Amino acid sequence: MEIAIKTKDIELTTELRKFIEKKISPLEKFLKFLYNKNKNYFQEKPEIKLFLEIGKTTKHHKKGEVFFAEGQLEFPGGILYSTSTAKDIKLAIIETREELERQIKKYKEKYKSKIEKDRKIKEKIKEAEI
Repeated sequence: MEIAIKTKDIELTTELRKFIEKKISPLEKFLKFLYNKNKNYFQEKPEIKLFLEIGKTTKHHKKGEVFFAEGQLEFPGGILYSTSTAKDIKLAIIETREELERQIKKYKEKYKSKIEKDRKIKEKIKEAEI
């Protein structure tokens, strides 16, 4: 998974970059259903991109939910979007990841039900032909 990070009013340190990669990269395991060879959706690993924007909501606030994180996950068949604000930048990143994870699971269920429905239709067509 390719991760593109954009910052607004904060500096992207190596520590913060490592934290983001550690927290965000496990999202890829939830998208394995896209390239499961048994399902024949994609024969090879699809291109998955995550665009993450992090920063401060305003320049002058010192208290409250000052930091934000916005994530846009692009993969074949869909785009998922999540945003969150928090008192700490790391907390905002974690909340964004959790929301994207929830959306991926929801997408996966819809995808599986569609595949199952298509399979049943194909079986009925074969039965009708016989």
